[in-house]
Amino acid sequence: NAMMREFGILYQGSTDEHKQLQLLECLRTIHEKNSSLVKHCDSIALATDQLQEQYFAPRNIAGQCWGKTIVVCDPFISDVAHELAHVQHRSTDSRVMDAQINELFDDSYGKGLCKPDVHSGTLSSAWADGSAGPRNGFVSAYGANTLEEHIATYVEEAFERKFDLCYYGSSESFDDPKYLAMLNILKENEYITPEQFETASSNILIHNAVTVKTHLDDVAKRIHKPLFSEEEERCERDEERPAEVL
Repeated sequence: NAMMREFGILYQGSTDEHKQLQLLECLRTIHEKNSSLVKHCDSIALATDQLQEQYFAPRNIAGQCWGKTIVVCDPFISDVAHELAHVQHRSTDSRVMDAQINELFDDSYGKGLCKPDVHSGTLSSAWADGSAGPRNGFVSAYGANTLEEHIATYVEEAFERKFDLCYYGSSESFDDPKYLAMLNILKENEYITPEQFETASSNILIHNAVTVKTHLDDVAKRIHKPLFSEEEERCERDEERPAEVL
């Protein structure tokens, strides 16, 4: 099996060969962009029609992580990356990272969410006002449920929409400085790559330059770590310096 040969991952589940090939391409893309996400996974499965109907559809979820095994309904990069982030979080010592994130978001989890559907378990997929997009440093309402979902939705976003507001409604924004701080923490812990961080932070700053930059120092103090390295700050200063007149 190609997944075992290329990534050491055992494939299970649906016998749909077309979907299997799509899943293989997803893994190749994810591995190319961030190999750290793939290396902790032991096995992956595409849910059969029966499993989708009986388990995933009633819960309104697209995937699930059990230990080092993930199951997804469809071979979408966003869904696969989301579940792989769960695997990495459960397979590595994340106590320092978790403490940094929890300090940044305090007791925000589970706040302002609508009551979850009785069939979907304990997780909500919408804010109390019915919307589901970015708010208060969370990528989505679903990410505001727990620390694990918070991390996974960020990784998913880094692969899919890349924090580009063009994909969101006019009332939604990433103007909360916690977005950049969270991205930086995930970069330092190899959940996203420096390239993904650069793309995401650039998209955020393009839309929210004044608001975000005003709060960067405060956020950096809260997580006890600078958002950008000295080299990155020096490059930014060099870019802002006017060119010499010859």
